[in-house]
Amino acid sequence: MRSSYIENDYGSLLASFVKVFRPSVVHDFGVLDGYSSSCFIEGLNSIGLGGKIFLVDMFEDYPYKSSEEKWVRDNIERGEGDDIDVSFIRGNVFDDDVVSKFEDGSLEFIHIDLSNNGDKLDMFFEKYANKMKDSCFIIAEGGSKERDSVGWMVENRKPPIREFLSNLVGYDMFVFEPFPSLTILRKTCLV
Repeated sequence: MRSSYIENDYGSLLASFVKVFRPSVVHDFGVLDGYSSSCFIEGLNSIGLGGKIFLVDMFEDYPYKSSEEKWVRDNIERGEGDDIDVSFIRGNVFDDDVVSKFEDGSLEFIHIDLSNNGDKLDMFFEKYANKMKDSCFIIAEGGSKERDSVGWMVENRKPPIREFLSNLVGYDMFVFEPFPSLTILRKTCLV
């Protein structure tokens, strides 16, 4: 599986977050090959309480780095476990028909990996803030100075994630710096 998380073993960290916070439902926005989804499923399996995971992606319709939905489904199904309900939602995370699939206050544990930049995260939080529970736990790919300086961000003049984070209110946050970096957020009040 392809993932920038592999180099610094962020997979173990992702599974550990599930073990600690014990969510009944995980929402994984941006799947690529399913690496993060597999880590979340591993975490859900290890706590033995079952659970549900939603994988939201455009799959092969995404014009940049993507995977075929069937390939991801086949790989995820091999490791999901009997008590884990896996649901695939194909579509653009920002389209109203995808956003409307989630009830207000229903998101408790989410992962965002959408070729993140400041604008994409701003748009995500604008569209999904009301969908999050008051204490929602959020993992977003990126957030370090090094990640904001990668070639495609600079070449395409994408707004830095760090700039977006510095203006975000209503969330506690911490950034794990090793590349590609992870920003951990916890919703602290109604936004």
